[in-house]
Amino acid sequence: MLSGLPAFTPEGGQKDITFGGMFTHSLTGNLTKGLALVAGGTYKKLIGDFADSPLVAIAGSRHQWTGGAGLALTF
Repeated sequence: MLSGLPAFTPEGGQKDITFGGMFTHSLTGNLTKGLALVAGGTYKKLIGDFADSPLVAIAGSRHQWTGGAGLALTF
């Protein structure tokens, strides 16, 4: 084992539960034309065998967050 983690054989099943959302706010007053601020994110919780694997249980976390923000220009 080059990683130093114990061997693991998963039995299968559901991998995760995910929730997410997105938010848009027009900076110019019109969402269909102009500049807008965009933000979004997701939360994912690994469950079952995937959460019990050594990579997650020892070296990682079963709670995963992803987020982003930016500007959008529509014309």
